[in-house]
Amino acid sequence: MRLVDTHVHLDFPEFDVDRDQVMVRAACEGVHSIVGVSVDLDSSRRLLGLAQQYPALRVTVGIHPAYVGKGKNDANLWNELEHLAQEPKVVALGETGLDFHRLPQDPVETEAIRMAQRTAFQAHLQLAAKLGLPLVIHQRDAWEETWELLEPYRGKVRAVFHCFGGTWEQAERILRAGWKLSFTGTVTFRKSQALRALAAQLPEESFMIETDAPFLAPEPWRGRRNEPAWVIHVARVLAQARQQSVETIAELTTQNAVCFFALEG
Repeated sequence: MRLVDTHVHLDFPEFDVDRDQVMVRAACEGVHSIVGVSVDLDSSRRLLGLAQQYPALRVTVGIHPAYVGKGKNDANLWNELEHLAQEPKVVALGETGLDFHRLPQDPVETEAIRMAQRTAFQAHLQLAAKLGLPLVIHQRDAWEETWELLEPYRGKVRAVFHCFGGTWEQAERILRAGWKLSFTGTVTFRKSQALRALAAQLPEESFMIETDAPFLAPEPWRGRRNEPAWVIHVARVLAQARQQSVETIAELTTQNAVCFFALEG
């Protein structure tokens, strides 16, 4: 059985003590490919360095919306991002998108943050269309605004909505656009019955699995540091929800990831 963890922040300090062991445990659970996802330029560089150490690791490069404005948001930043995006182990741009979950009370400051995130997201979209790379989308409390920016790129870019936890109507909208969604450990949580029911209805070619490690550890490890080996728990819960074998879920999500990210099969 082979698995792909399509979203891991492997460069984060939570893995500094035992990163080698984390990779070994993942391999022992059948995780043959891991997509390390960047949050800013420094993260992109770190992950590209780690990809030289770990053959199973592929990389995305990009600026997470929560990190927009923490570095100089100028032409040099986007030029460097474009340069990094052309490294051989880069398989996507992101994660990028909009996150309006925690905004300051000052309306002027809030609008500045919103505009900066929109500008950065638009830059990622343009670069994805230019380079032919897929996008890893982060969306939190910004569904309509995210969709407004994405809609003109329908048919021009490939995209996955990572850590999907939305409604069936939102999922249908994603599917009609030809994009994908991805499930994390949240689908294993006891309160996530609606999300599991949604997952049971999805076409086989439409979804992937991830950990978002070190965050969102699945049951039974909820509250602990997450790691790629535990993506198997996401696969098991989806298998139960869809009344399929875990081997079937592993096969179809692996194939979806291989096709989406152009991974070596």
